[in-house]
Amino acid sequence: MNDQNRIQIFGVPVDDIDEERFGETIRRLATDNGKHQIVFLDFRGLMRARGKGEYADMIRTASLVVPTSKSILAGARFLKLPVPHRHNPFAFVIKLLGAIEQIGGTLYLVGSRPDALQKAFGNVRDSFPGLRLVGRYAGYFRKDIERDVITAIKKAGPTILLAGDGLKGKALWLKRHERSFGFGISLFCDGCFKIFSGKRQRISNKSWERNSWWIPAVIIRPWRWFSFLRYILYGILLFIEKMRRRNL
Repeated sequence: MNDQNRIQIFGVPVDDIDEERFGETIRRLATDNGKHQIVFLDFRGLMRARGKGEYADMIRTASLVVPTSKSILAGARFLKLPVPHRHNPFAFVIKLLGAIEQIGGTLYLVGSRPDALQKAFGNVRDSFPGLRLVGRYAGYFRKDIERDVITAIKKAGPTILLAGDGLKGKALWLKRHERSFGFGISLFCDGCFKIFSGKRQRISNKSWERNSWWIPAVIIRPWRWFSFLRYILYGILLFIEKMRRRNL
C-alpha cells in the first residue's frame, strides 16, 4: 500500500481504501508478481497488534490492513490523522472478487465444512462467471494432511486464496504458510463461506452503518459487556499518544 494512504495508531498500520481506488489497488496487488496478505482489523485486533508476537508481525507486514471498526476511525480522528474508510468484510470480499473477475483472475477456497464449502463454491461460481475457480479444500482437516492442502493450493496457483473458518490460527494460518504459496493475494474472512452458502444471513448495510450488528451476539453472550474495560484502556492510550505526538 502507498505510504500516503496508510496511518499508524500505536504503531499499528491502518490503510485507507476508498471506492474510487478500490479496483485499481486490488488489480495492482494481483498483477505485480508479489505475495500479498490482506487482513481485516477490528478494535480487538488493533489492541492485540500493539505489542510483539506473531499476530502483530502479521499486521505490520500485511499489504493491506482494512479497518472494520468505528473505534479505529474514532481513534484516528482523535489523533488528528486522516480518517480511513471502514469496510464491511463480506462487502469487501464481494468487491474484491469483482475486481479479480475483471482481469480474468482465479480463485481458490479453503476452509469451512465440506457441505458449506460446496454450496459456497457453487454460489461464487454462479455470481462471478468470469472468475475461474481453480480448487477448494474444506477446513477442520487433520494436522497430518495439512501439507497436502498447502501443496494443492500451490499447484493451483490462484490469483486470490480466500480462506474461511476451520483453519488453525485463522488469518495466521495464511501468514505461517505464506512462503509455500505462489504469487497472489490471500485473505481470511471469518463467516464469509457461511454467508455464501446461505447458512448465515448477511449483515444489512443499515445495521452495519449504525454499528448495531453486534447487539445479538452480546445478548447471547452477556459476559462480552465486560469488554468495555478495553475501551477505557483505549481512551487512556489515545490520550497518552496524543500528548506524545504534541511533544515531538
